[in-house]
Amino acid sequence: MIYLTLFLSALISATLFPLGSEALLIYDIKQGYNLYLLLLFATLGNVLGSVINYFLGLKGEEYLVEKNYLKEEKIEKYKSFLINMEVLHFFYLGCQ
Repeated sequence: MIYLTLFLSALISATLFPLGSEALLIYDIKQGYNLYLLLLFATLGNVLGSVINYFLGLKGEEYLVEKNYLKEEKIEKYKSFLINMEVLHFFYLGCQ
C-alpha cells in the first residue's frame, strides 16, 4: 500500500497538482521501506505523469481547434510568442 500511495502521489504531482511526492519519498525512506522499490515506484509515477502531459499537449491542441475552443491563428500567435520568449531567455542567460 505504501508503494501504491507513493506511485499515485508521484503520478499526480507530475501531471495535475504540485503535491509533495518527494517529501513522501523521504518519509518512506526514513520509515525503513525498501529503497529500491520506493525509487522504482516514484520513478514510474513521474514518468507516467510526464507521458500523460506529453500526450495532453500533443493531442490537446487538435482537440481545442476541432471543438472550436481556440482558433488556429491564436495558437500560432501563442507559439510565436513563446518562441520569442525562449530566444530572449537564451540571450539573457548568455549575457550573464
